[in-house]
Amino acid sequence: MVFVRREHLSDRGVEGAELVLEIRSPRDETYDKIDFYGRMAVAEMIVVHPEERRVELFRAVGGRLVPVQSGPDGVLGSEVLGITLRTVDGKLEITWDGGSATV
Repeated sequence: MVFVRREHLSDRGVEGAELVLEIRSPRDETYDKIDFYGRMAVAEMIVVHPEERRVELFRAVGGRLVPVQSGPDGVLGSEVLGITLRTVDGKLEITWDGGSATV
């Protein structure tokens, strides 16, 4: 899933993005795409591991997507979405200004 602004669209398709969401599946190529997304100026990438009920966050730094380390409480903060993510008791907790959800 790709979240783009109008300026990311061209006649060729999507050329850049604010956020890419990758959901892992057996034998997928998620990690092979990280450098490509970095070159395409993607601001953030969230990798969802459904079997393990956890997420990884990558953020653009110097033209590359690099892993974001969670804080001591296990929280990852998405600057693009303005949310925090963490796994609690095997469930994903998503928090935003004024609300939260657990899935």
